Amino acid sequence: MNFSFPRLSILATVGMTLAVLLVLACGSDPTPTPTTEPTATPVPTPTATPEPTPTPEPTATPT
Repeated sequence: MNFSFPRLSILATVGMTLAVLLVLACGSDPTPTPTTEPTATPVPTPTATPEPTPTPEPTATPT
């Protein structure tokens, strides 16, 4: 098999660079951020009962 050496070298360089960046980003964080954040307890919203709509009083028709 005939591989072109410059292309293989570039691919190897890019692959190693990505691997190093991945290890640096994930593995060696000196101050890890805490994953457990204090979650606020959800306040239950009171279910409001719908008020009955007042029936309009019949207006007296003037005679």
